[in-house]
Amino acid sequence: MITDRYKQHSIKIPTKMKYIICLLFTPLCMQHLPARDIKSTDAILPIAGDSASVPNEILETAYLLTAIGKYEDAHAYFVYALKDMPVRQVFNNAGIVAILDALHYFRPTEPEVRFHYPVELDLESVGTRDVMDLKDVRNKKLKEAISHFDAAIRLDSDYAPAYLNKACAYTLLGDTAQARNAAAAATGKSGYEKTTVDALVLQGILYARSGENEKAQAAFKTAAGQGSALAMRNLSILNGEKEEKPDAPFRINKDESIDGITLDDPYNIPEVDPESEIGLNTQINFYHNLHPGANCRFYFNDNTASGLQTYFLLTGPEYTGTTAEKLKSGASAAEIETAYGKPLRTIETLAGEIRVYTSIMLFLGKDGKLTQWAVYGERG
Repeated sequence: MITDRYKQHSIKIPTKMKYIICLLFTPLCMQHLPARDIKSTDAILPIAGDSASVPNEILETAYLLTAIGKYEDAHAYFVYALKDMPVRQVFNNAGIVAILDALHYFRPTEPEVRFHYPVELDLESVGTRDVMDLKDVRNKKLKEAISHFDAAIRLDSDYAPAYLNKACAYTLLGDTAQARNAAAAATGKSGYEKTTVDALVLQGILYARSGENEKAQAAFKTAAGQGSALAMRNLSILNGEKEEKPDAPFRINKDESIDGITLDDPYNIPEVDPESEIGLNTQINFYHNLHPGANCRFYFNDNTASGLQTYFLLTGPEYTGTTAEKLKSGASAAEIETAYGKPLRTIETLAGEIRVYTSIMLFLGKDGKLTQWAVYGERG
């Protein structure tokens, strides 16, 4: 249940991160992201069968929680969706968040996390726990991720993202042979050209980890020649070049609002519809308000185990307003970086990418232009 009194917490988006996994989110739930260049079966609810019984808001919230690093909560949303919607996209995304959660249990110096991939992660939240304990926990999560990817592949043997993500999980498990086989299976499938390039990036990482630096360099150069910025970053790491550190965290902008609604006061956020409550499991409840303003919606995640509530206010498809930095839908990637600086993390999807800052996340299409944004907060 939602209680009345809270202390606000600023959500900590880690400033020291690495791009870890060649993961491709299937943009199933992001109905306001452009659907071009996506296979029709990858795009938007409903898909088939009983899928209409899973509210689209559940899947959107899973994406949003993943974007800010709430992986265990996000996993609960995807698992809930799988009960009535056992389709390849949801299995794939459940596997992704299981991998992301597992990466919390790697130390920054371990070779598995040396290189950059399409998702930014916190590698410094491990603390001083026993190394063997960390390995057991992360391996369990990685194996769970593989089971999700296998389920997606059973539903569609040509679904390239699941093969690639499975290859990444095997890479982190240290099973190079299985990783190479899965990466090869992800390559060359019609409609998944980007996945083929990302598989080449992963192959470069596998070569580097086995000491075959010349082959790794060739793989990274080939992928970079096909437009992969991550391949360029990995090539720099392979060559021993000093990495550019991210800027200081973007300050919380108290002026960020959507339809005149702000989230900076934890005691004055939009009310939720009590009839919207969905119990995902014994610990997590979901609520929403689909019309807090003229063209926006509000999602509320209540984790009763941690005592934290995370909430999001998203622009609607016809929103014509601006961000606090005067960006409108259609703003270019360059304009976004000028206004907000480098993001604290970037998550790639098949539809584009999500750039996450301290209190706002920006959604870009494959053309690199702004399509939607959300402001968020947490209290507990």
